[in-house]
Parts: sequence; C-alpha cells; structure tokens
Amino acid sequence: MSLDPVKIYFDGGSRGNPGPAAGAAYSDWQGGQQRVFFLESATNNEAEYHGLLMGIAMAKDLGLTYVHFFGDSKLVVMQVSGEWQAKHPRMDELKQKALEALRGIARWQIGWIRREENAEADRIANEEMDRQLGVIRMPDPEPLPSLAVTETADGKPLRPDILKLNRMGSQAGFGDLMKLKVGGADAWSRASLNLLSESLENHEELCTMFKARLDGDQLSSELPAAAKDKLLLNALRWSARGLQGELALRKVLVDLEIANKMRVKRS
Repeated sequence: MSLDPVKIYFDGGSRGNPGPAAGAAYSDWQGGQQRVFFLESATNNEAEYHGLLMGIAMAKDLGLTYVHFFGDSKLVVMQVSGEWQAKHPRMDELKQKALEALRGIARWQIGWIRREENAEADRIANEEMDRQLGVIRMPDPEPLPSLAVTETADGKPLRPDILKLNRMGSQAGFGDLMKLKVGGADAWSRASLNLLSESLENHEELCTMFKARLDGDQLSSELPAAAKDKLLLNALRWSARGLQGELALRKVLVDLEIANKMRVKRS
C-alpha cells in the first residue's frame, strides 16, 4: 500500500460575485473522481470553500485516510491552515465547517497552487454553472497568431526577458510572466489604441482574438466593458513591445490575478 497522500484539487467560482456559483473537487485517484455543488447565489470565496467541502466529502466517501488538498484560493488555504484569521463572519462559519469535516480524515494537508495547475476543478465548476444556467459553451477560439517576432513595433531590438519568453512560448508559466515588468515608462506605456492600430501589422487579428479570450476567461468575463478595454489596451502594448501572440494577453491576466489576490488579502 502506498504511503503517499491522495491529491484532491478544489475550486469554485461565481457569476456575478455574488451570483450563481459552484464549488468543485477533482482527483485522478483510481481513474478520476469528481464532485460539484451548485449554489443559487454565493461569492467567489464562498464557492471556493464549497469546493473544499466537496473534496472533503469525496475523501470520506472513498475511505481515504491521507489526503493532500490543493486549491488556488490563497484565502481558503491560509484560513484553513491557520495562517490567516477569518475576519468575515461568513468566512469564519465556512472555515469552522471545513475544519469540523476534516476531523473525519486521519491525516490531511492543504496547500496553495497556481490557477493554471487547477484546471480540472476549475473546468468542473464552470461546466456546472453553465449547465444550471442553460449556457451553451462556445468552442475554444483558434490559437492566437505565433509570429517569429524579432523586434518591437517601432523596429527596436527585443529586450532579453521578452526574447526569452518568446522562445519559451506556451511553456512560459505564471511565475515567468509575473516577473516581466515594464521597468518604468517606455515608448508604449501610454500608447493609444489608434497608435497601436497603426504600429501593429496584425492589430485587427490580435484585437479580435484578445477580445474573445477576455470574454471567455473566468477572471475577466464578468468585468465591465471599460475594464476589459483597459486589459485589451495593455495586452496590445505588450504586443508592441514584442511579446509574442498569446503571451501578451496571458501577461495582463497574470497581473489581474495578482491584483485580485492582493485585494482579497487586504480585506
């Protein structure tokens, strides 16, 4: 018998925050296991907690005695591990409910992972929200153009960090993009949409595909139009700096996720 813990991933999301929501859990143990719970109205944090509760229920039903839970909600992970206090009454209520349920598991751990490492639990939660709301999921858009970018939109050599990311392509991870900084104002920091449309040869194609991704991504789909326009503008600015294809949009979504987590931590 293996002494290694069974890994269970949990996630949750809300359409509206608060709004229709779902919490989900997934494990690849014994060919794959999953649980999901729909809530008519909940916040993102409440949905994340329900995802953990689904994971705990799964572990108990499967008779697991050693489990490592993973989630991309730093708030839930840090509160349940005892590193953060649950100041909000509803969060404290859910934390206590989770800790009570965990008493039924002999050995357990909980850890934070990046969002892209939690894809299955995220997919299950979103598919349940779609099913409950009668949403017909559109097929994934075509891959963004991947050109052999060798210079910025104004003909200057690429920065070494951007060149490195372009070579990594789809292998570039959250941490790689997080480290990428403008490094102070540059020629593109305040570039308008009009200037970018004149400077980027594939401007229209990038705009169309960036907009489709922003409308379909969990982080940005519920944002107001003005906020999406700002993300689009920043992605085009990174394109003008030479960041290739999809990487430019992934960069602004990484920055958005970091900003969201900072706001949660301060709350």
